[in-house]
Amino acid sequence: MRQKWSQVFLIDEKAVSRIVSEAGINPGDSVLEIGPGRGILTYRLARVAGKLAAVEIDGELCRKLSAGLQKRENVSIINGDFLEIDLNGLIKGLVQEKKTLKIISNLPYGSATPIIMKILSLPAGLRQFECVFMLQEEVAQRVCAVPGGKEYGNLTVAVQYRAKAEYLFGVPRGAFSPVPEVDSAVVKLTPLKKPAVRAENEEFFFRLVKVAFMHRRKKIHNSVCSLFSLDLSEVRSIIEAAGIAVDLRPENLSMKQFAELADRFYEKGNILAGSRKGK
Repeated sequence: MRQKWSQVFLIDEKAVSRIVSEAGINPGDSVLEIGPGRGILTYRLARVAGKLAAVEIDGELCRKLSAGLQKRENVSIINGDFLEIDLNGLIKGLVQEKKTLKIISNLPYGSATPIIMKILSLPAGLRQFECVFMLQEEVAQRVCAVPGGKEYGNLTVAVQYRAKAEYLFGVPRGAFSPVPEVDSAVVKLTPLKKPAVRAENEEFFFRLVKVAFMHRRKKIHNSVCSLFSLDLSEVRSIIEAAGIAVDLRPENLSMKQFAELADRFYEKGNILAGSRKGK
């Protein structure tokens, strides 16, 4: 393991075959791979994709991959930090000649969430692709969770607001070298053409969700109180007006209920701000 980035490398050929199969890649597809590492997935993708771009932060691994794939004219190895690259430009280049794009990755544990959010935050016109990602098992469960369980939280809402999330299969820790301390899982993310729910103010919606899950063991009226300069009775009244029981905890609220709640609090905030300006 190179300590700078704490990589663990996939070594299980069966897992590789299943990832490629689940992605449904054919010669008419362009593929973007994030963090190819030693290339166990890259070599397989190079054989089935029409065009492949692989972004790797480790310069030494890039040189080895470039040497091993130099005869593959459909492959480009990019040495860089995925979180810093011009993703818009890269995707436009990949889909210029090929109509369908797949994004594949054994995502690094430490940066999986920001990578996913960077991808899902692309302009709607560029989000015409499917993602198949290997994640830490716990993160995969959170990404694909439904209301009511302990896995459901801020990450669930952030991802499922923008994409359909499917849990595909688990991968044991023994499929990697060096062996990590946790198991992994593969998920499929399909970006939505429009958000899963409509919120009056998207920034406020996510702010409310984040604050609510920071206090997830509290009942909803207590967990969101810190956001507002309102009496607890006023907070309870707004929650009840949204058709939500005040004794529910954040993990019991659907995304639609969070949106309804955010809209009502946002409207209340604007009314209060307007009244203060009028004085």
